[in-house]
Amino acid sequence: MDVGWNWTAAVYGAMNPEDGTLHLYREYLQGEALPVVHAAAIGRELKGAIDWAGTDLTDGKRMIDVYRDLGLRVLPAHKEVESGIQKGLDLMTTGKLKCFSNLIATRKQFREYARDEKGHIQRQGKGLRRDLVDASRYLWMTPGILSVQSGEKTQATGYSGAGSWRGA
Repeated sequence: MDVGWNWTAAVYGAMNPEDGTLHLYREYLQGEALPVVHAAAIGRELKGAIDWAGTDLTDGKRMIDVYRDLGLRVLPAHKEVESGIQKGLDLMTTGKLKCFSNLIATRKQFREYARDEKGHIQRQGKGLRRDLVDASRYLWMTPGILSVQSGEKTQATGYSGAGSWRGA
């Protein structure tokens, strides 16, 4: 989860233990709502990683407690940016990241994720968002939160891409 007042984002994923493929199957993106609204929409059935950033470290840790008090099973996200991006690129280029076709906003953010001329990740703003991409990165970088399903069950949930994280 990537939490904040302007936008709170969550991406759900399951790892196929047979081949190590990560299937992203559900997204949540909502702005200007209270944590109780987000918690109710996100649900309590799965473990997740939460971006613990706040105005300071103490504030960020308190936000984790807010969501835990609302029943979410969340761990502090491993937020490494460069290594997380590289791991995501590895998953994509090896065909180990599958993004269901119903994740329209997530797929859009993946396509728009870019670096500027100095190699820095483009900042959000001017129509650029990366909340769902960041939430996805927390998912594959934080140990112990991915659910594991058999290949048949994962495929039965409706993946309809053509083998690409873009679905192209």
